[in-house]
Amino acid sequence: MARWLSVVAFVLVLVACDNGGQATLPDSSRPAGPARDIHGNLVAGDGWALLAFTRSGLTYGVAVAESEADAVRMWAAMPFDVAVPAVDYSTHVLLVLGHAVSGSCPDIEFRGLEIGADHVYGKFAFEPAAGGCTSDANPAAFLLAVERAALPDRFLLTLEEEDVCAGCREDTITVDLTSDVPDDSQWWAQGRFGVVIGGAAPADSHVFVLRYGGVAEPLAILAADWQEAPRWVTGGERFPDRVEAFSANCVGGEECIENLEALEATGPVCGTNVDVGARQDLAILITFAADASCTIELVPGTDGTEFMVTGDEPSR
Repeated sequence: MARWLSVVAFVLVLVACDNGGQATLPDSSRPAGPARDIHGNLVAGDGWALLAFTRSGLTYGVAVAESEADAVRMWAAMPFDVAVPAVDYSTHVLLVLGHAVSGSCPDIEFRGLEIGADHVYGKFAFEPAAGGCTSDANPAAFLLAVERAALPDRFLLTLEEEDVCAGCREDTITVDLTSDVPDDSQWWAQGRFGVVIGGAAPADSHVFVLRYGGVAEPLAILAADWQEAPRWVTGGERFPDRVEAFSANCVGGEECIENLEALEATGPVCGTNVDVGARQDLAILITFAADASCTIELVPGTDGTEFMVTGDEPSR
């Protein structure tokens, strides 16, 4: 009981600093009970505490950070206007419930976190729409610290008990607290890679090939499209097993850009295997020399976007 009261006191100090002054639901609509912040949000419950409420971040989405590195990645992927909360990840996880509200009916209250045997979700209350609300969706995100001991080892995390956004892929994820490898549904947690190509201009084309097991994805940079400065040329979230590069004749003209059968190597092939861990970003730097030889360098910790030059926008 003392530990629970200390959590409530800590949260009350946090929310007391929040002077956003948003209107809240009438007191008569709220159930009596534990402490609430100035917005009417319940601030603590069995195994969880509300750390912050912000009208920023993501709409109709959920996320879980199991480490500080996870939280940093989460904040890079979502436009939060609050700092990453301090969480003891040895005993807790950071959980984000990103709801959405109409601009004309902005009031929302957090009524608690429901933790079941294999399903975790939030409970919310909204202002009655007496005159109707506009259909715009504005973020209303709730950041919670949740005790690991209070959560099942594996569970489905959803925004509410029932689906409230048909077609939204971010509002439902699977969480496995026994594994360091993020599930594919944890879109914000996946590692990202980028390919950066530079060096000597090609006589015809420079080519790099991403190999995924038995599948090869080539891309040729034609001489006419070459840029002197290194540039970020492609990226993604599904890491290749191997990367190869070589200079080539483009036998079929521009049709050979993504067609290995139409590429005829004119120089040596350089290559390297790719082995990265979960949640790790990776830049693949390919540099061609004047003699058509090449080198490949793998740089963990970045997806290579810092190598962009004007006009090279990364595709996400």
